[in-house]
Amino acid sequence: MAQYARPDADVSAGSWTPYPASPATLYDKISETSHDDATTYITTTAAATTCEVGLSNVTDPVSSTGHILYFWATATGSGGGEKITMLLFESTTQRATSGAKTITRTTWNEYTYTLSAAEADAITNYSNLTIKLTSAQTAGETLKVTQAYLEVPTAVTTYSVTIAVSMALAPALTRVVTFKRSIAVSTALSSAINRLITFHPTIAVSLALLRSLERVVTFKRGIAVSLGLSPALGRVITRVKSFGASLALSPSITRTVTFVRGIAASLALVPSIVYELTQAGGGTLYNVTIAVSLALSPAFSFVHSLSGLYARAVSLAVAAKTLVKSITAKTVTESIADKDIEVD
Repeated sequence: MAQYARPDADVSAGSWTPYPASPATLYDKISETSHDDATTYITTTAAATTCEVGLSNVTDPVSSTGHILYFWATATGSGGGEKITMLLFESTTQRATSGAKTITRTTWNEYTYTLSAAEADAITNYSNLTIKLTSAQTAGETLKVTQAYLEVPTAVTTYSVTIAVSMALAPALTRVVTFKRSIAVSTALSSAINRLITFHPTIAVSLALLRSLERVVTFKRGIAVSLGLSPALGRVITRVKSFGASLALSPSITRTVTFVRGIAASLALVPSIVYELTQAGGGTLYNVTIAVSLALSPAFSFVHSLSGLYARAVSLAVAAKTLVKSITAKTVTESIADKDIEVD
């Protein structure tokens, strides 16, 4: 929104007179915000005369554009054209002039002059401006002015920001700058990034392995519980161990049972025994023991699929029964019968 510097005091009247005559001041007859034409105005019949009025204060717009002088006027006469020159002053220094404007007779019209950038920039104090109106006509002819003012752009609000020493901002900035400079100069940054990149894949691999192991353990535990194999296999191992003292295979069986028990804690016992007894094909106790003790570790890499697990479980039961029957056929003891092995 523009600012308007309007007449607010008389400086000098020259041969200009006010209408109405009272009060006898000039400025109030040409200071209206909307021109009222013949209602209030100042007038002169002198050939050449100048009046000067002070302008209200406006704020420096900090702009080289939008500085415009306005006045509304009319004239009467029969000789040469009646003219008015509007001049802008800062104290006693002229800042701009509209040049002589030929005034239209009998009708009120607006006349303007836009200051150049150089003229606008020359103004240093917007609280000390005045305008002068100078007539140029044949004596006895009449000039009238009903409104005059200066328009300037809206003032720009300027904020001053002071960085207080007590805020310790300067030291903080110094530390930041120093820190960034030290990073730029040193190679610690690239090393740190390399370590970070190396560390992250390691974590990713470790986490993936952990999740895989968790899934394997959960999967094997679920199979063991659902098939009810853990109790059955436990009873088979107990029976086999009970014959260890009277069999030449006792050390081998003992080692096998000890090894299998260690594995049992992680529930890997079920798939391993299923695989080994199936591979043994229901052979002799010696063959089954060797198969379990020697091929148990490779069996882990084989057991990764649920497919065929039920068939393996059946093979386990058959192999277990064959194992008991083989021992019975050797007449080691009469105390063990089929009914003692609760594997179906």
